[in-house]
Amino acid sequence: MNFLKNYFTLLENKISRFKLSIIIIIIGSSFLYLFSVSWLRWGNLISDTFRDLWLPRRILEGRVLYKDLFYYYGFFPPYFLAILYRIFGVHINTLVECGIGITILFSIILYKISRLFLDEIASCLLVLTFLFVFAFGYYNPYSGIFNFILPYSFASIFFILFLSLSLYFFLKFISSEKEGYLILWSIFLSFAFFSRAEMTLPLWLGFVFLGIIFTLKNKDKKHLKWGLYLTSPLIICLLGYCLFLFKNHAFAEFRESFIDIAILEINKGDIFTIKGAGLDKIGYNTFLIFKSLLIHLMLISLLAIGSFAISSFFRGGEKSRFSLFLGILVIFFTFGLAQNYLGNFLQYRCIIIILVIGISIFFIKTIRLSHYKENLSLLTLFLISFLLTLRIFLNTTPHGYGFYLLSLGLICYYIFFLKVIRDLLQVHINYYSDLFHSILIVFFIFLINNYWRISFDTYTYKNLEIKSDMGSIFCWRNNETLRFWETIDYLKNNTSKENTVVVFPEGVSINLFSGRDNPLRYHHFLPPDIKGVGEEKIISQLISSNVDYIIIIHRPTFEYGYPFFGIHYAGKIFSWIKNNYVIIKQFGPLPFTSNEFGTVILKKKS
Repeated sequence: MNFLKNYFTLLENKISRFKLSIIIIIIGSSFLYLFSVSWLRWGNLISDTFRDLWLPRRILEGRVLYKDLFYYYGFFPPYFLAILYRIFGVHINTLVECGIGITILFSIILYKISRLFLDEIASCLLVLTFLFVFAFGYYNPYSGIFNFILPYSFASIFFILFLSLSLYFFLKFISSEKEGYLILWSIFLSFAFFSRAEMTLPLWLGFVFLGIIFTLKNKDKKHLKWGLYLTSPLIICLLGYCLFLFKNHAFAEFRESFIDIAILEINKGDIFTIKGAGLDKIGYNTFLIFKSLLIHLMLISLLAIGSFAISSFFRGGEKSRFSLFLGILVIFFTFGLAQNYLGNFLQYRCIIIILVIGISIFFIKTIRLSHYKENLSLLTLFLISFLLTLRIFLNTTPHGYGFYLLSLGLICYYIFFLKVIRDLLQVHINYYSDLFHSILIVFFIFLINNYWRISFDTYTYKNLEIKSDMGSIFCWRNNETLRFWETIDYLKNNTSKENTVVVFPEGVSINLFSGRDNPLRYHHFLPPDIKGVGEEKIISQLISSNVDYIIIIHRPTFEYGYPFFGIHYAGKIFSWIKNNYVIIKQFGPLPFTSNEFGTVILKKKS
């Protein structure tokens, strides 16, 4: 008997290793495919992308974050990137390699977390969804900044990586009660604080709440010790920031670029934040959330009926062939409905209500049931995922900030449909469970394709390769690209490297590719920056720095509620520029006089 038991255990392990090998091959092949299709086609020439190439370079040259460089986020990402620059060189590919590393690590940790609740196939589906829909998604040809390889902010993807690691170790602590896992949770959550403190704080509070529940339910007398562990990330965060700011004498500047602007956004009801959260159209967005959930439930119910019909064929009987035909017909019909009714970014809208449902169910189960660890683990996953989506509360789509904020919610999405709803349907319909599960997996893979087709087309048409000292990058074949690079060529050929250049309202990439320094502490001048900093302070720096050239580019800012620089905001700065600088070169129409892209170069008056 022992021989047979050992034999079957060995066989089980071999099958498990084989499955894992197949999963690694599938995910690895998918990653290589996505990487090759999208190679150097990420990002945007003007908005956000090249800030993370610019700032670490300035740090290497001796400038101090916050004190000399205006920055919204934590100090870890730019200094880590500066270290990479020192090792591998100041190059676009250095950022790309960092993005690749983060994407791979995050994919692994997503798989590890999901395996605590789902089987290998469902966990593989989760990672494929993340890669095709979120990590490499490109849904707006005018953006391209929402991806994991060259994102709008490396601070954001560092943050989600550290958060996911901390979540994994917290879940492991709940199941095993080993304090080593709680220490690892504290370390990685501290790094999340050092990347994006404002987003980590509510998540830390969520962890503390969950930790209190766990300690109260636990019979061991370790409450005080565990309480110290739970508070440690906040203490490490405060000590880390204070030490950094004290050493660099940057307390005032940190308050201006980090705290004051955050308070301003909260107090003023910033339209950009409101729209991002979907709070500008509460009724409509709420309707889309429930519509998405109802469509999911309808389609999955149809798949259950189709699965039941097909399973009748295997059970035999006079009508088995008809059942097989009917089941296949229902399934194909369901896939067609999904194609028509789950498009236009509707699919993931229901995640927010799934999270609310999950929190309610697993909180009650955790409080009432004696075997609470599994339910508390699920409550932890759902609550942390919910807190992570607050910024996109009614606008949970993979386009925009959802590309990383929804990533943990994806696990809850698949738990809900592949486990909770599937099990619920199985209670009422007797059919082959494995068949239905397989059909559901194929169904969700089919839905992935709806998103990837959009991204694939977008990547395909971004096909103009530009080579520079910083590396190559693919751009759109349009007037914006042409005039952008004409502006850089003019600066390189008609100004000296010692000349200083400031770009309004946004365009630090022009400084980067032209090799012309911006001596100001500020490097972009969007409506929130102007409001938070004040026009007088920016003008004062322009005067004291004696800037040689100013460039104004056509960068509309409709998303902030103030479309045009110098017209709808920053009027004082624009007037000061006109009084002290003269136009020496223009490419395309004068900025903000039409919808067409243009740039203008101004030189300081003698």
